[in-house]
Formats: sequence, C-alpha cells, structure tokens
Amino acid sequence: MDHRYITLALLALVTLSSKAGSSALSHLAAARLRLAATTSDDQTAGNSSVSDQDNGLHDCREFYIHDILNGTEAGMEASAYLIARPAELFANNFGAILVMDDKITIHPDYNSTEIGRAQGTYTVVNHYGSPELLYEFAAVFNGGEKICFFGHRPIDEPSSELAAFSCGGHGKLTQGITLARFSAVYFSPSGLNEIIRVVMCKFI
Repeated sequence: MDHRYITLALLALVTLSSKAGSSALSHLAAARLRLAATTSDDQTAGNSSVSDQDNGLHDCREFYIHDILNGTEAGMEASAYLIARPAELFANNFGAILVMDDKITIHPDYNSTEIGRAQGTYTVVNHYGSPELLYEFAAVFNGGEKICFFGHRPIDEPSSELAAFSCGGHGKLTQGITLARFSAVYFSPSGLNEIIRVVMCKFI
C-alpha cells in the first residue's frame, strides 16, 4: 500500500485516570462534558464513513483509540495518568501533563481486535479560559508501523487539526502534508474517559 496520507482523525479527547485524581482535572473534565452536551448524536456516534471523494481523499483506513483516565469508572486498568502539575493550581488545569499508553482497536468496542497502542503525552497549555491541549504521541501498530501526531486542540471545539507523520517502522509517510482531525466520539459520564476515532486517507 502506498502510505502517503493526509490523516483525518475523528477523536474523542483524552481522559484522566483515578490515580491521576479526578479533582485535579475537574476543569478539563467539565469542559469535555460541555462539549458533549453541545455535540449532535451524528457527530459523536462515530458511525459515519469518509467518502472516497471527500476533500480529495481516497483509500481511507480507520481505527479507534481508547483513553482511560478513570479506571474505576471504566471497570479496567487506567491507560493515561497525570504525571505533573504546577505548584499553583489554575482554574483551567494549566500546566497539567498527562502520559498515555492507550489501546488502539479496529472498532469502537474496547473488546474489538487490538492493533496497536497510542503512546505519548498531552499538556494543558493555556493560562486562561477553557483548557487547550498540546498533543505529542505515536500510534505504534502491531506490524511495526509508527505514525506520530503533534498539535494543539482547544477542548471547547468539536474538531481540530494536528500534524501527523511517519516516525519509524514500516509504511513510512514519505511525501505530502499529513493532518489529523480530532472530534468527539464518546465521553464517559465523568468526562474523564474517551474514545478516539481516527480515519486515515491518501491525499490525491
């Protein structure tokens, strides 16, 4: 397969685990729940497919990332943790740094086939207002392919675009600009656990 892609990632943003302390991330969780309340069922269902003709894209491939910060709520071990925060507590969780090692599956169901892990960090980077995240993580697939993601996402926006690029392994993205579009698929009742839908397409 030709692995020159523009990447669209339809995501449900990351969560904070019980070990991270939900109170430490209460503003981040609240912002996610506000987004969930204003997002239509069609936007959050994650069932729509990307047409081969949409935006000049074709040969699309799809996978899901499960970000579990509140393991108790999810009934399983957490896969993302709060690892640092500033001594001064800010109203929007500014300065909080989280690390993730999230399961990647071929369907939204957590128990569907695992095809890799999403590994890296995200940080609350704005001082005022609704939390905004900076992502740095790699999707490491079982076959050896690695695709890295970097970029900025305001929590109160239903979708944002990040850069995506090959960072080792098989199927290198050697040509073209690659983008990742994130949008909400699922939020748990606490606002701490999410499912991320990623749709990757070749750019014509």
